[in-house]
Amino acid sequence: MTGEYIIRGLPASLERDGWWLSCDSADEAPTDSPTEQRNWADLSRKGSSGLLALVVLVALADWLFWGYAPGISVALFSWALFGAAALLSTPNMRHIKPALLFLLLTSLPVIEHYQALSMGFQLLGLITAVAWLQLSSKDHLATLPAAAMQLLRALPLSALRAFLKALLPSPIDTGAKDTQKSKKSTPTKAAKPEERRSFSFGLNAGSVLRALVMFNLILAVQSVMDLSILIGGAALPEGMSLATYAHRGAYPLLATAMLAGGFALAARPYLGSHASLKPLMMLWLGQNALLGLSSVLRLDLYVASFGLTYLRLYAMIWIGLVVVGLMLTAWQILKVRSNRWLLLRCAGLGLGTLYICAFVNFASVIATQNLSMKSTQMLDLYYLCTLGPNASGGIHTALQANPDLKIPSGYHSCWEISAEQDNWREWGFRSWRVSSYAGLNFDGASADKAKSDENPIGR
Repeated sequence: MTGEYIIRGLPASLERDGWWLSCDSADEAPTDSPTEQRNWADLSRKGSSGLLALVVLVALADWLFWGYAPGISVALFSWALFGAAALLSTPNMRHIKPALLFLLLTSLPVIEHYQALSMGFQLLGLITAVAWLQLSSKDHLATLPAAAMQLLRALPLSALRAFLKALLPSPIDTGAKDTQKSKKSTPTKAAKPEERRSFSFGLNAGSVLRALVMFNLILAVQSVMDLSILIGGAALPEGMSLATYAHRGAYPLLATAMLAGGFALAARPYLGSHASLKPLMMLWLGQNALLGLSSVLRLDLYVASFGLTYLRLYAMIWIGLVVVGLMLTAWQILKVRSNRWLLLRCAGLGLGTLYICAFVNFASVIATQNLSMKSTQMLDLYYLCTLGPNASGGIHTALQANPDLKIPSGYHSCWEISAEQDNWREWGFRSWRVSSYAGLNFDGASADKAKSDENPIGR
């Protein structure tokens, strides 16, 4: 030991108890401090609890999913993950009940029917519920989406960093923390007036006025032509079929309506510079909404002649959302609301529509619509066959309403389903309802009495 000083005649007791006078000893003393030992004990307890929870979750996942199709097991496992997150963290007790209720609501679609849409709601509900637990009493509920996004970004690497930090005493995260500190400490330059004006997309009050006048004139001509054909009974242009008229009108008009909403947001800062700008904008949004409704009528004419498909049904729903979004944009401009107000309501409208769609059996809707058409010569039995067992309820209902309609027995196997599900883990409310049609031959007879024809899909 270098630099050691020895005082002659110093009693041995004072020499032994005076270790704190040495700088080297003072630097080494905290290694045996009770605080350090207590921190490692807490870390050990948390690590053992986390390891036990991990083992239990892995065993539960193996028991629920291995060898079985997804079903209600997805909801059960998400609830288990939420429970583990609540037990291993220090959640705000006031937020446990609303977070759990939100998770249960987002689990209903996957309980109804396992599909990509319902799985998306399940993941959204689980991440949001876990983030909700960590909000303090002072945090506003509006910060929940940002907290959920932060949790989603941290999930892939946070567990690995925590595991390495628990095993290795070296400062693994210092680089990342220093980077974050440097980002936070770096001053952001205030936007200059020239930079703010660069986001105007080349618009000004005069260009917006001229554009709105021209847009309204063009849409007025288009609206008169559509109404004369769809309502007035005017003939289509020579050489144009109903299918061509529907395809040329429905999807381009949908894109036009979406662009109208974007232009309305970009032109909003200039609406107060001229007295006629706001009325022209209201007229233009109204005409776009009218064109959206005319595109729905075009699709309806097309469906009446050629049948309903998933794409045509989704297009109708999307057009309806765009029309409602245009109406919200008009209300925002009329009441001088912020863009954030509009975006939040449009996002809520979209999520609400998707949530409702998760409970709708579109295969059954399509089958009922196509089998109820007056002309059955154009009936696409192959497409109905691709709808699978979920269409069995709609087919059975349509056949009961029209006893004269017969389906070749070779197609019956397309919609057959076993009377009972293989395992309770695969249970879903929709498949349970569909299983009630098991054994029916879609003509009132029992399936075992039907002739065993070859499945047309296998040909």
